[in-house]
Amino acid sequence: KPKPKPLPAKAAAVCSTVVAGPRTVTVTGKAQTLIVRITRRGKGVSGAGVRVQGAGIDRTVKTGAGGVGRIKVLPARAGIVRVTVVGAKACNTARIGVIKKYEPPVTG
Repeated sequence: KPKPKPLPAKAAAVCSTVVAGPRTVTVTGKAQTLIVRITRRGKGVSGAGVRVQGAGIDRTVKTGAGGVGRIKVLPARAGIVRVTVVGAKACNTARIGVIKKYEPPVTG
């Protein structure tokens, strides 16, 4: 009796990895720049869509050469900003903390 042919192995799903910095930004009323890098299998993905959402921010940009994207943001309030890949499977979601600038009370 002949043996059945083995089924072809399924290709492993390749997902994109998101790295964003700085880890925290401050509500100062001035625009700040976030740097995002999208990689797949250790190499940068150029032209990938990146969405930054939360704390009064909702922006989408494309990465340039090397998978690096720069996004100017102006946070409106304290909270968490999520950085996600648009239109592709992602292994993770980067989160950036937004803190409010503390002004101590003036006495006397």
